[in-house]
Amino acid sequence: MTSKPDRVVLIGVAGDSGCGKSTFLRRLTALFGSEFVTV
Repeated sequence: MTSKPDRVVLIGVAGDSGCGKSTFLRRLTALFGSEFVTV
């Protein structure tokens, strides 16, 4: 059983092609786990 989080943080990522958006999201996923990151 999982409990609901105390709060939700929404992060918007925008930028040109090749600026590192996917790299940033992969690192967020590595830090917080795929259970807590939605792309």
